Amino acid sequence: AEWEGKLKARSIPCSRIFNVGDLVRNEQFQALDILVNYPHPLIPNLKLVDLPVKINREGASARFGPPLLGQHTQDILEELAYQENEIQGLRDRKVVE
Repeated sequence: AEWEGKLKARSIPCSRIFNVGDLVRNEQFQALDILVNYPHPLIPNLKLVDLPVKINREGASARFGPPLLGQHTQDILEELAYQENEIQGLRDRKVVE
């Protein structure tokens, strides 16, 4: 806060780095209304910062919360052309979840 005041007094563009608590109490952050609840099977009332993007004055929104560990492993490895026996070998050796 001290440095921010000194820099702004000399017309130097700046902003302090907020911690999470400061951020969610920030007036501009609240006005953007981008702290949203996401459904999550392990974390009730999970709140995350939504996408701070507007297209045609409409807010963009992430459709999914964070994936669980290993949730997309099979799909990604198949997309990378791994065969089922290779994927199972990686799982057996605990390389992937």
